Amino acid sequence: MAQYRHPDLESARTLIFVAWIFAILGFIADVFLLVLLWWTIIGAIFPIIGIWVFSRINNIKAALDKGDVETASKLNTTLFGIIAIFFGGVVPGILLLVAKGNIDRVTSQRIPTPPTPSFITETYCTYCGVKNPIDAKYCKACGKELKK
Repeated sequence: MAQYRHPDLESARTLIFVAWIFAILGFIADVFLLVLLWWTIIGAIFPIIGIWVFSRINNIKAALDKGDVETASKLNTTLFGIIAIFFGGVVPGILLLVAKGNIDRVTSQRIPTPPTPSFITETYCTYCGVKNPIDAKYCKACGKELKK
């Protein structure tokens, strides 16, 4: 995977790192909530989703550390940012949403790689076996139509 050094990417990497730190604090709070209120619905659901949010932020951070912008973009969706606000904390959620804008700018500004040139420069007639140019429609020897 190619490494991208772009100001928006560096900013996104920093935002995700700070969100990751706050998500660790949220993770610790979720574990306490799970231990203290395991017998209630809120005590059971919030920590489980909070732990999932932390795990996903960790995956986004790992992707950005590798320079894998495509994976980071797929993981850091607007919906995930909103879910993170409710279950992972306001600070990590807002940081995720801001980082999403930076990641999207990086992916939209990347110059697409040109297609690789074809190394096939000739084709063979299936009827007589004579070598012909790749753009020929008919065989230069027998005149039969060349199949592509």
